[in-house]
Amino acid sequence: MSPAFRAMDVEPRAKGVLLEPFVHQVGGHSCVLRFNETTLCKPLVPREHQFYETL
Repeated sequence: MSPAFRAMDVEPRAKGVLLEPFVHQVGGHSCVLRFNETTLCKPLVPREHQFYETL
């Protein structure tokens, strides 16, 4: 977890997950967030979703 998030006084929540900004994000992509060491999250783009559904 990034130092900025460690410094925050965050109460555990019953629902939801804590996502932090992905520090290695490259230009041309909208917000990419990091869930854990192996999982990234990004907004769903309908056209991209349709492409993967047809594979």
